[in-house]
Amino acid sequence: MKPTAFVIALFAGILPQLIADDSKSIKPHPKALPNTHKPGEVDNPKLVPFIVKSPKRLPGIVLDETDAQLEGSWRYSTHTPPYVGIGYLHDQKKNKGKSSVTYTPDIPREGIYEVRLSHCYNVRRSTNTPITIQHADAKTTWRINQQQIPEHDRLFRSLGKFRFRAGKEGYVRISTEGTDGKYVIADAIQFLPVPSPIVTQPKLLFESGKLYKRFRIPSLIVAPDGTLLAFCEGRKDGGGLTGNIDIVVRRSKDHGKSWSPIDVVQDYGNDTLGNPCAFIDRQKNRLWMAFTHSPGKFTEKQIVNGESPESTRVFLIHSDDSGVTWSKPTEITKSVKLDSWTWYGTGPGLGLQLSTGRLVVPCYHVERSDRIYRSHVIYSDDHGVTWQRSTTIGDNTSEAHIAEQSSGVLIMDTRTVVGTKLRTWAKSKDGGKTWSRPYFNKALFDPHCEACLLPLPEDVNSQHVWLFSNPTGPRRHNLTLRVSLDQGHTWSKSQLIQAGDSQYSSLAQLPEGKVGCLYDRWTNNTYQLFFTRIDLEMLLRQK
Repeated sequence: MKPTAFVIALFAGILPQLIADDSKSIKPHPKALPNTHKPGEVDNPKLVPFIVKSPKRLPGIVLDETDAQLEGSWRYSTHTPPYVGIGYLHDQKKNKGKSSVTYTPDIPREGIYEVRLSHCYNVRRSTNTPITIQHADAKTTWRINQQQIPEHDRLFRSLGKFRFRAGKEGYVRISTEGTDGKYVIADAIQFLPVPSPIVTQPKLLFESGKLYKRFRIPSLIVAPDGTLLAFCEGRKDGGGLTGNIDIVVRRSKDHGKSWSPIDVVQDYGNDTLGNPCAFIDRQKNRLWMAFTHSPGKFTEKQIVNGESPESTRVFLIHSDDSGVTWSKPTEITKSVKLDSWTWYGTGPGLGLQLSTGRLVVPCYHVERSDRIYRSHVIYSDDHGVTWQRSTTIGDNTSEAHIAEQSSGVLIMDTRTVVGTKLRTWAKSKDGGKTWSRPYFNKALFDPHCEACLLPLPEDVNSQHVWLFSNPTGPRRHNLTLRVSLDQGHTWSKSQLIQAGDSQYSSLAQLPEGKVGCLYDRWTNNTYQLFFTRIDLEMLLRQK
């Protein structure tokens, strides 16, 4: 039996199992000539496991040959693994100097990106393939040897780090000009955002699958003694906001450089605790936590629809030793929730103490009659002994944060539940008792997701800095920090925190001009919570 025939026989059956995935939906480039090799016919079976059949599974921005612009004659092949997607292109060793493949990425945010190129390798490959990268600073061209083994999983080689502007200004081009008569290969190009010196490398703080099947919903706060506390939901059953869910915490004494093990703050057996919302009474040096309790056997949808025997209840706990120990839970449901409300949420994220000393917690609820989500606040003027609720803000509002302007006007920033993808804002001139008619903030995109609004204390220059974090799209992608120097009227600075999927977030002011960010993102087929630090002073100095 000929070697090629043996390889076909050996791999025709098992090759699809080794590389099976969702690539069936990928269609070949219409300008490329078809593959002439039979399924499973490969020249180096040992490299089959390095094939990446789905470009979507790779991090960063990945453009396969199917996304590229082709000039000249190119042919598909799967004969030499590894490759990305349904195969790779080669120039057939013909028409040298007349063929090229150009990849034009849509860069979401200006920044530094590492550019990687994938190609298979053997002695039949070109040793002097020209690569041109058009980036923000120049056009760079050099030649690579495609006989060499790529350093990343035998598939991708790094072409360097370059600055790209947002949009489609840049490109990468593979050409056949001046090549040595051997095959030029064109496969995939990968753009990986390089962490800015402004943003530290994210630390995986709550790893789903360990202790709890899933973690979600961050709340980050600096306690009165300076301890940084990272709260979230520990979902024992995994999935959404249902089943056995606890409120958990990790503590840091060095502003987020190292962390204690996970500790349980509240556990109601098999029931659902959720929406942690932390805040501090500065006059009492007391740390507060608002949260909700729902019957664990019922989903949010069932509770909204009134199908559960009881609806969501509202609780508070406090700590006078910065979160080391906690009071017994106090239920305040009757004071802050109407009987006609089914579902209820506190925050999640952060509450606020106003300049008057009033404690204010953003909340949201669902009315049984119409099942529409609406925001409101609860407030206390006696340091948490008694609580009252405000008037309701408009329809289709929910998870929220609050900031106080120097004039005493409160701004509520809420998630827009459906429809327009802009944040919903409302104002209060009486400390949160009543609220204006809500309006869309045209400066703040909302992919229907929680966000964090954090007003910083007035600095020595009488500057009022507000911070805002949320995913800036598309969808719940590209978590970004924005800075306002005029109390929310305009947003003059921004910094990408996490490229790709990144969803709920919570911010805290740290010493030495730093800001901490705790956020969750979908990765490795589940939600994980990460912590990073942002150098705010450096961001503000940037022009």
